[in-house]
Parts: sequence; C-alpha cells; structure tokens
Amino acid sequence: MSVINQIDTIRSFEPYPSYLILYELEDDFSVSENIPLHYIPKLKYTFGKLIYKSVTNFLLKRATPPGYIFSVMMTPDYHRLYLNKTNVIPYIIDYWKRYDDLFEKHFINFPVVYISGLEVYEYLKAKRTRVNIKHLPLSISDRHMTLFLQDTEKDIDIINVGRKNKIIDEYISKYISKYPNTNYVHREMENGENIYYSSIHGRIGKLETRQDLLQTLARAKIAIVTSPGLDGGEQRTGGFNPVTPRVFEAAIGKCYMVGKYEKNSEYYSFGLDKLVDMPNSYDEFEVSVNSKLQTKFHLQNEYSSFLHANLNSTRIAQMNNDLNV
Repeated sequence: MSVINQIDTIRSFEPYPSYLILYELEDDFSVSENIPLHYIPKLKYTFGKLIYKSVTNFLLKRATPPGYIFSVMMTPDYHRLYLNKTNVIPYIIDYWKRYDDLFEKHFINFPVVYISGLEVYEYLKAKRTRVNIKHLPLSISDRHMTLFLQDTEKDIDIINVGRKNKIIDEYISKYISKYPNTNYVHREMENGENIYYSSIHGRIGKLETRQDLLQTLARAKIAIVTSPGLDGGEQRTGGFNPVTPRVFEAAIGKCYMVGKYEKNSEYYSFGLDKLVDMPNSYDEFEVSVNSKLQTKFHLQNEYSSFLHANLNSTRIAQMNNDLNV
C-alpha cells in the first residue's frame, strides 16, 4: 500500500470539545510522519450531504489518485466527504447499529477502515462484514505525560467533565446532600456550550482550551467515568458501550476513577477492572468516595503503565506497521 500523503481534518467547522482529543492524534501523526494536514471547509461537507441525498452511489465515478488520505470520522456519516474517492483510510470513532447498512454500502470501497471500539469491531466481524476493518483503540497524546509527572494541588473532591449517567448522578446528588462541604465540579450544557459549576463556588464558566480541561481534572481527587450505552443511553448506541477517552484524561490527572461501564471485552482489554471502581448501590458509592477522598493517590505505577500502552505514538506505530509506511 502507498504511503499516506495527506491527513484530512474537520476542525475548521467542528470545534466541539469532544473532538479535540482526535485533533491531537491528527497533529501527532502529522508531525511524527511529516504528513501535511488538509483543512476541509464546511462547504465541502454541506455539499457532500446534498449530493448524498440527490445522487445514488452507483452514479458517482470513483477516482483513486496516488497516495492515501487518513481521515478521522466521528461517525460513519462523514463518508459523504469522499463519495467519489477510494484512496481514503477512515478511522471511525462512534459507530452505532443504525449505521450497519450505510457502512456495508459505502465503506467497502476503502482499502482499510479503522474502528476504535473493540466491541464494535467484534460485532462487525461476527456479522461477516465485507469491509476490510482493523481495530485501532482510542489513545491520548504523549504531550500530556508532562502533566502526569507534575504534582498538582487537589482542591476538587469529585469532578464530572462529560455526559452524566442517570444512576451515578443520583448517587452524587444524595452524597452532596449528606456531605454539603464536598466540592463537586460538573458540566452543564447552556446554549450549546459546556459550562462548568462547582457545588461550593458556583459558576466556573467555560474551560477554553484542552489544557484548561486537563489541568482542572488534575485538581480533582475523584473523576466520574461512564460509558454512553447504559441507563437510558441504549437507544442512541444500540447497546454498544465503548470505553471513552475520559479514562485517559482522568489517568493523566491522577484522579481515582469511580463510575459505571459495561464489563465487555473492551473494558477488560484496557484493564479497567483494575482501575475503575464501579459501585452497585448508593451505599457502595458512599464508602468508595469517602475512602478515596481520605487516601492520598497511590496508583502512579498502574496509571503510568496504562497510559504508556495507550499513547498516540503507540497507535501511530501500529498504523505504520499495518500500512507498511
């Protein structure tokens, strides 16, 4: 297979904070292999949506110019950027079962398609997909290991910087009622923006940069981590429960992790059974939180091993090996 000679990025029109960890992968891949970034304009994506709706796939003439394009796709919908191309290597992050037909129809023409979730990868293999897929787990940029090695004052007791799990959120509310001096920092969506609040200090506001987010996490003793397909999320994900990047970010911040994950193959492949405490009741949650708030962080070695196994440099080395770059 030819060398990848372009990395496409949608960051010019998709600034959503959850995408930033993926843009870091693009940047690291670009710098490591000296591959230029190509900034896709929003107009191209909008035009692709219109073409997709109005022209059937078999009418499109596919072209295969020299070299390959690497494209991180938050969902398979972004294939619309490449309706007339076959020289694309997609990396799909969120795949739900509603994409099955689209995936089989439109990704068969690409030489290889990377899938971030092990649960999804195994599901597609079991369905005997005709698409040439490979598993490439999520990861975090090596640049953040500097923060991991720093000592940061822990003035936040519990933090949840992402989506809320219904059950865990009920546990937290009950805990805060019982222990009102707990400093709990959490995110709320306001007018399409992530706004952060402290149960002690009130409105914090936006965390403007990725570094702001990670440094705030590093101030927390406990981080809440959950998968999206539980306790009401099943309809959106079709039952898939991928491991989210929050576990890497919490590890960088040396936070104890408490939360809720499906104990599937992906959960065990990351070793989360040894890193995440998953209480089955409020009483267990209270015991876990009290213990962790009173115990100085002592999992540096375990977190270091976990992070080094899941750095962007590790994933880039895998892709180079796969693609014979």
